[in-house]
Amino acid sequence: MISAGRLRYAATVLQPSGSKDALGLRDSSFAGNRVVRCELTQLSGSEVEYAHGATEMNLWQVRCRWPDIARCSITTACRLLVRGKTLRITQVLNTYEADRIAVLLCTEVN
Repeated sequence: MISAGRLRYAATVLQPSGSKDALGLRDSSFAGNRVVRCELTQLSGSEVEYAHGATEMNLWQVRCRWPDIARCSITTACRLLVRGKTLRITQVLNTYEADRIAVLLCTEVN
């Protein structure tokens, strides 16, 4: 159980830098130094058509404690760096609305 002991991996939270380009759009740079303990599970890996060819799409589930999510202000605009993988967060779920376990659904950024 996630609430019973220490979580296996340390994830670095990368927040958007907040700077904007000449058009007023957010740029693609991220920075961060906050660390969250988590569990990492690969949900699926498949090859999908993308632009001019096929690319591999890996879906990951990251489970951590809800207070850590709130402390680090993790949203879907953030990235996670776990075990050498950069993960883009697609959903943040509060399991059973109990404010104990957070489930982050992510895709791997290549």
